[in-house]
Amino acid sequence: MKFRKTGAAIMAAAALSLSLGLTGCSSSDGGTTGTKTSVEKSQVPPPTAAELNTALKNALGGTGDDAESTAWIEGAEDDPNLIPSLVKSQKDSGATIKLSKVDATGVVDGSPTASASGEWTVNGQTNPLTVPLVYIDKHWKVSKEWTCNMLQASNQSSKICPAA
Repeated sequence: MKFRKTGAAIMAAAALSLSLGLTGCSSSDGGTTGTKTSVEKSQVPPPTAAELNTALKNALGGTGDDAESTAWIEGAEDDPNLIPSLVKSQKDSGATIKLSKVDATGVVDGSPTASASGEWTVNGQTNPLTVPLVYIDKHWKVSKEWTCNMLQASNQSSKICPAA
């Protein structure tokens, strides 16, 4: 029963991250928030789907070293418990992620952004997944918002994530 609840929560988080990735930065009055977004393509190419799959497999599976795993997750350097929490979340759910495509999406506040798409499988059920990426300190990272959604879905927390 617990596994079923965990799987449902993770699927809800995946759907939430997909919707967050697609909503952009708009306000209720039709204007934009303080974030400057440009549709111009960045001069910095995003990582390939294969690179991201390897990085996520190592980080979420606990097989990569902490420094390498931390390098791929926005904010991970600010919480030494983040990577172990992500590993626990993945192991508890048995979820797998397979990204198949990465597209540059523009520039936000002067930094390149990208979006990786693929599939998320948990409890034998496969669903589409979108993972937003940010470019920080000359390195592509999985966005903090996506990471926090994954943690919240498995009742994990991190000091980098806002309180639920």
